[in-house]
Amino acid sequence: MKMIVWKKQRMRVAEFASLFGISASNVHNRLKRGMSLKDIAETPVGKQGPKPELIRGKSRSQIAKELGVSISTLTRRLQRGWNVKKAISKKKRTYKRKTK
Repeated sequence: MKMIVWKKQRMRVAEFASLFGISASNVHNRLKRGMSLKDIAETPVGKQGPKPELIRGKSRSQIAKELGVSISTLTRRLQRGWNVKKAISKKKRTYKRKTK
């Protein structure tokens, strides 16, 4: 059981978590990532960052649906450095079954 000191009070992680309405596992994960107790207390749970950008006026999920690929495939293409034109022009690969 891990003990922490918050505002000169020694407490368990679960007690600290309940003060801020977050789970103890969330606190443990944030501590592992090196966050300070102040940052842990002030960072809302589920904060995802900025809203996704639009590509040619459409969201990634709309484009992925039109291409027939998952949103993770489209996102991965962009993260790997594919330019937008290439990423949204490649359709899902189809495989043919080998016949015997």
